[in-house]
Amino acid sequence: MNLILERHSYSPLGTFGRLFASGSIFHTVERQWLGNKRNVSCIPEGTYTVLPYSSAKYHGVWELQDVPGRSKILIHVANYPDDVEGCIGLGLRFNGKGILSSRDAIQEFGELMHGVDGITIKVTQIKALY
Repeated sequence: MNLILERHSYSPLGTFGRLFASGSIFHTVERQWLGNKRNVSCIPEGTYTVLPYSSAKYHGVWELQDVPGRSKILIHVANYPDDVEGCIGLGLRFNGKGILSSRDAIQEFGELMHGVDGITIKVTQIKALY
């Protein structure tokens, strides 16, 4: 399965986009671009392998593999840029400052990804939508 994350807004508040997955559209929130610095910057644009991931803190989420200079880049519950440390938050709606219904989005995304092998995500930028 090929996922596409189209970022539409890079700002001092954060980075916002839309994730296209098997006919579904999710909204994303990340930290602003700060040169790919660990824990404070969104990741570089590119194509990455996505694998299921679980830990004591994050259960039933997904990890992007082989991000240059980075590790443990997860797709998880988050509503605002401050809720992530270089990861990607997933929601069902965008309100201009963050995303809403993140837990519902992660559940829906998990249902789409259940049992799927060979997941990749292409992170790219498009012109602003808002």
